[in-house]
Order: sequence, then structure tokens, then C-alpha cells
Amino acid sequence: MATANERVTTATEYLVLKQVELKDPESDQVVVAWVESGNASATARTDAALKVAGDKEGIWRPVPVRNWAEAIRTVEKVERRMKAEVVEPF
Repeated sequence: MATANERVTTATEYLVLKQVELKDPESDQVVVAWVESGNASATARTDAALKVAGDKEGIWRPVPVRNWAEAIRTVEKVERRMKAEVVEPF
């Protein structure tokens, strides 16, 4: 039996599309298109896109059943820092 304090979280099923450039075979013109890349169940659209994208960079659009969401860009970012410290002589 459910109580008033229980909270149910359900994940939304997303179809995830990737933006790619395709070449039209008839006119040899480049066309930008959204191509199905996979689907994922997640509580947040960014999680769904990252789950499908994995470690591939690109522009992804998670699409829930009822509306289009804004596109998400995945970019691998590596940062290195140099730290300078004063060292006492031997």
C-alpha cells in the first residue's frame, strides 16, 4: 500500500539523434541531417545523450515522445595544470 510520502521516479524513454552531414546522391549536395543513433531510458535528457554518445564527440538531440529538445554537444575535454611551489634549498 502506498503512503503519501512515497515518491516514484520514472525514467523517460528518449530516441537519441546525431547530427551528421550526408551527401545527396542525385545532386552531390551536402545535407545536414539528424540520424537515429540509439535510444536510452534516463531521468535527464543529458544523461540519455551521454549514454548513447559514449566517448564520441558530436551534436546530439534527445527526443522524448512528445516534443523536440534542444541539441546537446558532447566534447571530450582534458585539462592539465602546472603548479609552482617554493622549495627550500637542501
